Amino acid sequence: NAMEKLINEHYKIEERMMLRATIIGANGEKSVFYALNEINVTRGSFSRLVEFEICINDELSDIYPADGVIVATPTGSTAYNLSAGGPIVVPLAQTYVVTPICPHTLHSKSIMLCNEDKVRIKTLEETKDMALSMDGKLKMYLTPQDVVYIERSPYITKLIKCPYCKTKYFVVCGSCQHLNCNTSAGNVFTCEWCGHTGVLGNFGGDGIASGGDRG
Repeated sequence: NAMEKLINEHYKIEERMMLRATIIGANGEKSVFYALNEINVTRGSFSRLVEFEICINDELSDIYPADGVIVATPTGSTAYNLSAGGPIVVPLAQTYVVTPICPHTLHSKSIMLCNEDKVRIKTLEETKDMALSMDGKLKMYLTPQDVVYIERSPYITKLIKCPYCKTKYFVVCGSCQHLNCNTSAGNVFTCEWCGHTGVLGNFGGDGIASGGDRG
C-alpha cells in the first residue's frame, strides 16, 4: 500500500516554486507573505470595478479595470487562474502568470513572466475595501497607499510523487486526488501507487489546497 511505499522510500520528490509578496504601507511598514498557488489582490465587497496598475520590473505593463488581479505559480495555474481565463502552466516550469479577474476591456490578457521578473501592483481607486489573499486565505486589507511587490520566493515546496504512474498532466482525474494516474479501461483510471480508482471527465486543478488539489 501507499504507506509501505513511503517507508521503503519508493517515491520521488518534486520541487515546486513559490511566490513572495511584500506589502509596503504609506508609513513604510512592511508585511511579507508566501504562497504556493497564487496571490490575489481583489476589490472585496466594493461594488464598482477598481483600476489596478501593474508594473513589471519597474515598467508600466497595463492598467486593468477589474475585480482583481491573480498572480499564480505553475502549481496554482489550474486553480483560480484557470477559472479567470488564464493559461495552464506545467508544474515544473520556472515561470509565473499575472491574470486580471473579470477585466472590463477587450484587450487585457494574462502575462507570462520568467522567475526573475518582479511585479508591482497598486490600486488607483480611493477605497479601503481591498483584500490581499494567499492560497485562498485572507491575509490583510489594503489601502490605496499600499503597494504590493511580488517575486519568486527563496523557498520551495517539496511534494512526494508516485514514481510508478505514467505522467499524464493534461488528463485530470475528477474524483482522484492524484494527477498522474494510468488509464485502465474507457474513462476509468487506477493509480498504481495508491490503488485509488475513479472516473475521468471532470476537469479539476493542480492547485494545492486552495483550488482543488490534483497534485
